[in-house]
Amino acid sequence: MAKVGFVGLTWMDKSGRKQKTKFRWADEAARVVGAGAAVALQKAALEVRRNTQRMMVGGSTPAGRKLLANPRWWKVGERDGIPVLAFVRKVPREDKVSSWSPKAFLRNDVQADFDTNTGTVVIGPSKAPWLNQLHEFGGTVSVYVQHGKYPVKKFAGHDVPKKLQPSSFYYATVDGKRKRQKTYKGAYVGIFTNSRPAYMGFNVGHRTVNGRGYMEIGLQASMHKIPAEFRNKLGQGKIKVFREKGFRL
Repeated sequence: MAKVGFVGLTWMDKSGRKQKTKFRWADEAARVVGAGAAVALQKAALEVRRNTQRMMVGGSTPAGRKLLANPRWWKVGERDGIPVLAFVRKVPREDKVSSWSPKAFLRNDVQADFDTNTGTVVIGPSKAPWLNQLHEFGGTVSVYVQHGKYPVKKFAGHDVPKKLQPSSFYYATVDGKRKRQKTYKGAYVGIFTNSRPAYMGFNVGHRTVNGRGYMEIGLQASMHKIPAEFRNKLGQGKIKVFREKGFRL
């Protein structure tokens, strides 16, 4: 059997004096390789994280959904004979996940965490898991429109189209003549939401969402770069271990 030997290492302490230490090379070699593999794995995880984020659209990204110059008004039903309208400023894109615009809170919250106990990494959003699952694997989601308490003729600085408002007639005297006048009653206007509103919510129904598998796409887009992260794991591990010991390289 080969005898486990010791390796001497000369290094400088904080005072500038030369010091010499010994350590068991077999144990240190295993630690160096393990540390290098951990560094490489974390770098690979960050690469997957970046590509995963590219699969999503955020309000801060150039590829994000732009506000429509002319917003759309979608009639989703009626309440007490008054139309309920959805005010739509952005239309979802089909090629990327975009439901969390404009704040992009999920896109910005995609994390890559390393588990030191198992030597593995987990990549994905840490918030709103139901939304994450919905876009990854698909499913159904409830759709509501949350609107105001009273019908309105203007919403978010835009006039509600008159063709979508109920109207009535009355007679008034104009320039000394009795004339027939038309008046509009407005409509209930709100925005789409997947959360059941606590008040003044209109249930539109359920929507089927096809899973887009953006996490899988992000992984596949990174596969060709992952092997390169492990090529110099011994060197990366040596740097990591030496820094932990406080050695000067």
